[in-house]
Amino acid sequence: MSMFRALGLTDTEEKVHQALLDSPSASLTTLALSTGVPEPEVLQALISLEEHGLVSRSTDDPPTFLPAPPDVAVEALILRQQRALELARLHANRLATTYRDNLNAGRSHNIVEVVQGRQAIAQRFAQLQRGAREEMQVLDKPPYVVPHDQNRSAVTALIEAGVRYRAIFERATLTSPGGLDQAVLAAGQEARVTREVPLKLAIADRRVALVPISLGGPRRETAALVHSSPLLTALVALFELLWSHAAPLQTTRRHRASRADDDQLSEEDRQMLRLMLAGLQDQAIARHLGITTRTVTRRVNRLMLLTHAETRFQLAWHAVRRGWL
Repeated sequence: MSMFRALGLTDTEEKVHQALLDSPSASLTTLALSTGVPEPEVLQALISLEEHGLVSRSTDDPPTFLPAPPDVAVEALILRQQRALELARLHANRLATTYRDNLNAGRSHNIVEVVQGRQAIAQRFAQLQRGAREEMQVLDKPPYVVPHDQNRSAVTALIEAGVRYRAIFERATLTSPGGLDQAVLAAGQEARVTREVPLKLAIADRRVALVPISLGGPRRETAALVHSSPLLTALVALFELLWSHAAPLQTTRRHRASRADDDQLSEEDRQMLRLMLAGLQDQAIARHLGITTRTVTRRVNRLMLLTHAETRFQLAWHAVRRGWL
């Protein structure tokens, strides 16, 4: 196991960090060429390395990244990991105490309820969403038991009722039939995307969760309804961990673009930029938007001219600053 993986970092982040050590202040394009990693993933790796204190960012527009002294930065990261592990150990001890107390009180049989059959699972999922009052947390990946349109309406109703709705989508979802429609559900939904989601999960108000545990024919599918317990606490912690590492699929508006720029940007352009930042290649973007790859390239080039960007990284940077996403 590499040092970086032991510290919770990815192979891509290690590649980018090594390339930056070899060529300090290298541009995003240079780093992408030297590592063989697409520019959006290089950008995500740099942001993650910055959060871990391994690189610093200049105030230039667009910024440049510089590596921190490895001995100092890695030592600080190790100390943070040690403190986090100690806190996790203390938390695990508290969870174990709670578990033993519940077990001794004869209440453990109420923690998990088994739901069998695709229709029953779909009904329980709908009930779970309708019962949410504060927040829904969802891990999403194919296959789906609830039609996209039906689920989109349910999510919209929840958001309009003031429920926070957070969802993490597996990247493969965006390349599956109807996957983009599933991911971009409603205004106000907070959506993020990650390379892989370990399981499907829905949590309502941190008090009950639905987890599919086996797949088969419509009558053989099985799910677990998990009530308040250390197991539920662990599922909530899993969601929050994945959320902290996932990339935003839709960026919140921070800087208002000029009216002239807004007039030159269509909703399809915004959707194209979101997909580009999520790591999709031009062919996948074109397939989702129902246009040709050449049209995607032409529109990207037009936006680069509009923003005076020389690279797609610079275009992404300007798009976020102007509030286009």
